[in-house]
Amino acid sequence: MALIDSSDQSWWNYAVEFARRGLWPMREIETHGPHSPPADRVWGETFCATSDRDYYQVSFVGPSGCRHYSDIHGLRMQAAEDETIRFPILLVAERNQRVRSWLRYAKKRARIDGKERK
Repeated sequence: MALIDSSDQSWWNYAVEFARRGLWPMREIETHGPHSPPADRVWGETFCATSDRDYYQVSFVGPSGCRHYSDIHGLRMQAAEDETIRFPILLVAERNQRVRSWLRYAKKRARIDGKERK
């Protein structure tokens, strides 16, 4: 298990994936896996705000075959308390100004932090 906070570049990569779904992580992101088979995927949860100012404990799981907790493409996200509330990737036309702003900021920070670490 790893707790990732905003000082870690991985947090910003996750923030991009959350923002694409209209969510913003408010705290550390708890991640698990991947471990050797049968747990060849990443999963975890964090507390998020929506662009409508609702708040959810969001759980996520990645597709099988990932190799590291930062391998986050293809995540599926849903409310931890109510699995019927899902957070798919929003179409560009569905993203309001707040979501577009979150996404721009997260992408910028992910790029900047990635360059500083090289």
